[in-house]
Amino acid sequence: MRPMRAVSCAVALVLCLWAPVAHPEGPHFVSQQAVNFLLLLAPPPSPRDPRTTAELDELRRMRATRSVERVKLAKADVEETVFRLMTVLDRPLTPEQLPKTTAFFKKLTEDVEFPTQVAKKGFARPRPYAVASDLEPVCPLSDSGAYPSGHTTVGYYMGVVLAAMVPEKREAIFARMQEYAESRLYCGVHYRSDIEAGRIAGTALAALAMNNPDFQREFVVARGELRAVLGY
Repeated sequence: MRPMRAVSCAVALVLCLWAPVAHPEGPHFVSQQAVNFLLLLAPPPSPRDPRTTAELDELRRMRATRSVERVKLAKADVEETVFRLMTVLDRPLTPEQLPKTTAFFKKLTEDVEFPTQVAKKGFARPRPYAVASDLEPVCPLSDSGAYPSGHTTVGYYMGVVLAAMVPEKREAIFARMQEYAESRLYCGVHYRSDIEAGRIAGTALAALAMNNPDFQREFVVARGELRAVLGY
């Protein structure tokens, strides 16, 4: 299989300049040594930064205008699974229909845990509801840092890969990825800059994973299963 070009090779090159790409440990496609979001991402605005004030004002506006349907979607998007992104495909899909695809994407979610937790602890950005008590979050709270958004990192990592599997739905998948990320704003648990950082982080993980031979082999199997179920 030829190396996939779905995301910019420049992203992977930048990462490789400051961190050697090691073979994954266990089931992971991106090793713990291969990526450091503390170096990749710009520091978030401080609580007293005017940018933080503007982001809090945005969250207040979203809280005041969010519909019942959008809140329902945001609550459903708390689940970190590729099936939340597959809602834009041609038919409803379940893990029982796609056992190999489900197992493959589970490995992607496992790749995200370590680097995002390191970054959250390092940046130590308070959640918006810890800064502004009037936000009234509608989703489960977390004691982890806000930056970067782990949900968004997972969503973009999985979404970039999913779009490579089903390029016929690429535009819809990317739109759904952004919607999935913005659910964290409607929840009231992240700032806009948190999800922007997550978008960068998730795309970087996808770029690294796509150069891994193990990823490429499992990608082919999962893509074949998914496309067969979709009738492509």
